[in-house]
Amino acid sequence: MLSKEQKHNEQVTNNFNLSEMEFYDRIPDKLLDASRELLRNLQVIRDTCGKSIKIISGYRSPERNESVGGAKKSQHMEGNAADIQISG
Repeated sequence: MLSKEQKHNEQVTNNFNLSEMEFYDRIPDKLLDASRELLRNLQVIRDTCGKSIKIISGYRSPERNESVGGAKKSQHMEGNAADIQISG
């Protein structure tokens, strides 16, 4: 069984680590699967376009989401959203 620290440092795909979704806030354990799925989908996009993807913003706690002016039902708070930058 993985420790909490190991879970949050998990290499989900060839190019994405779960910790990339955590900038300011730690993803609650109950939302880890949603973030893993998002990272797998981002890997498909990366593989398809052949360009690297940088995650600018991933999981946000409700407090952080409010402080940045995020939508009241933002998917960032569910681990289902990321703001990304695609190189080139």
